[in-house]
Amino acid sequence: MRPHTSTRTIGGLEDDEDEDEEDTRNMSKDRILEAIRHKREIIGKLRCQPWNMKRKRRTLKVAQRHLQRQEAKVSKARLLKAEAGRRITLMSRWFDNFKIYLILWEAKIKRIESHFGSVVSSYFTFLRWTLGVNVTMTVIMLMFVIIPEWLADSRMTFASERYNRTKSIKIMPDDVRLRADEMSTVWDLGGYMEYSLIFYGYYSRETFFGETIRYRVPVAYFLSNIFVLGYSFFTILRKMAANARTSKLSSGKTEQYVFNWKAFTGWDFTIGNAETAGNVHMANVIKFREAIAEFTVNMKKKYCCLQILLRLFANLLVFTMLAFSVWAILAVSQIRETDTFVKQNAVSITVSFITLIFPNLFELIGKLERYHPRTALRIQLARVLCLYIVNYYTLIVSLMMKLRDIENERKVLEESQMVAINSINGLRTVNQNRTVRDLVTSSFSDHISPHTTPAPLEPWTTVLADFGPIGVSNPKALVSKDNSMHNASVVITHQIGPSDVWQTPYEQITRNYTVYTCVRSCY
Repeated sequence: MRPHTSTRTIGGLEDDEDEDEEDTRNMSKDRILEAIRHKREIIGKLRCQPWNMKRKRRTLKVAQRHLQRQEAKVSKARLLKAEAGRRITLMSRWFDNFKIYLILWEAKIKRIESHFGSVVSSYFTFLRWTLGVNVTMTVIMLMFVIIPEWLADSRMTFASERYNRTKSIKIMPDDVRLRADEMSTVWDLGGYMEYSLIFYGYYSRETFFGETIRYRVPVAYFLSNIFVLGYSFFTILRKMAANARTSKLSSGKTEQYVFNWKAFTGWDFTIGNAETAGNVHMANVIKFREAIAEFTVNMKKKYCCLQILLRLFANLLVFTMLAFSVWAILAVSQIRETDTFVKQNAVSITVSFITLIFPNLFELIGKLERYHPRTALRIQLARVLCLYIVNYYTLIVSLMMKLRDIENERKVLEESQMVAINSINGLRTVNQNRTVRDLVTSSFSDHISPHTTPAPLEPWTTVLADFGPIGVSNPKALVSKDNSMHNASVVITHQIGPSDVWQTPYEQITRNYTVYTCVRSCY
C-alpha cells in the first residue's frame, strides 16, 4: 500500500481515510510531520476550492481529525520545532521578496528585460552594479579624508597657525572671487569649486584634533586609495567568479553536445514581447547555422593552395593600407600653409577619412579569406583595433614633431632678437661713453660738410646740438622725439631749471636755426 505524500489531492481525502489510519502506524516521525504539514496546507487552501459548503465542511472535519490523530503521535517539542522551521522559512521567503523592492530600478530593468531580453537588461544591471561600487568608494573617501579635513577647518580660527599655513590653498583671492560667478569660470570648475573639498589641492599636509590626537590626512589619503583599489579588484573578481559558477555554458561540456546546449538553453524565457521574441528566434537560427558551418569546417580540415594564397594576399593588403595611413597622416601633419579650409583641417579630415573607409575595406578583404563568421568577425575587430592604435600613435608622433619644429623656430627667433638687442645695447654704451660733439662729428663727417652750407637769405642762427635753442628768459633743451633714429628731425623741447625763476618775454622772437643732430637724452 502506497504511503501518503504531499501530492495527494483534496478531493481524495475522504476516500483515503481508512488507508491513512493504517499508514500512520508504520510511518516515521519525519513522515508524520510531513503529513501534518500537508493537512494544514489543505485546511488553509480549502476556502479557495470551488466546492459547495457541505463538501468543504466534510473535508475540513476529516483533515482536523487526521491532524488530531497524527499530532498525538508526535511530541510537542518536535511539533514546535517543525512549526518554528516553517515560520522561519516563510519569513525568509517574505524577506527575499521584500528585498526586490529595495533594489534600485529593478522594476524598470525587468520591464526592459521583458521587451528586449536578458542580454539588453544585463547591460543596465552592470551599470547599476558599477554605480554601487562607485558609491561605496565615495563613502570610504568621505569618511576617512573629506570629513576629517572639514572638521579640522571648522575648528580653525582667524590668524591661527593652521589658518596662516593653509591660507594659500583654502582662501579664495579677491581677483578670483570677482570672476567666480562667471559662466566660463563655472564651466572650467574654477572659483568656488576650485577652493572646495571636491579638489585634492584643497587638503593640507596634516590635520589636528585638539592637542593630543593627531590625524595625518596624507597617510589617510594614501591608505584610503589603496583600500579602494583593493576593494574594487576584489569586488570585480568575486562577481566574475560568481557569474562563472552560475553559467552553464562556461564549462567544457558545451563542446561535447553543441546542438543540444544551443537547443535547450538558447531561448530567453524572460521575453514578453512578440517582436523581441521574433528577433531572438532569428538569432537562434543564425547561431545554429554558424554551429553547422563550424562543424563542417572542423570535419573537413583541408586547405588548398589557392586559399592560402588568398589569405596571404589579404594580409599583405591590410599591411599596405596600414602603412599608407601612417604615411598620409605624417604627410598632412607637415603642411604649414593655412590659407584654405582644407589645409587648416587637413589632419582631422585625413584621420576621419581613414577611420571611415578602411574598416569597410577590411570587411571586403576578409571575404577573400573565407573564414568562419565568428573567426572573421574577430579578425575584423583585431584589424580595426590595430588601425586605430597605429593612426592615433602616428598622429601623436606627428604632432610632437610639429611641436618640435615650432620650438626650434621660436628658439631661432629668440636668438636673432637677442643678437639685435645686444647690438643696440652696445651702440647705446658707445653713445654714453662719447660726447655729443664727438658723436655728431663721427656720424656726419662723411655726409655733411660745414663749408658747403648755403648762406640763408634772412637772419639765421645756427645752434650746436650740445646746447639746443636756449631762450634768454626761458631756457629750453631740444630732445629727439623718435628714439630709434640718431638724426631725426622731429624734436620736442623740455624746460630747463626751476620754473619759479622764469620770466615771460615782452615779445615773441621768431628765430630760424639749423641743428646738426638731436640730443637723445640730457646728461
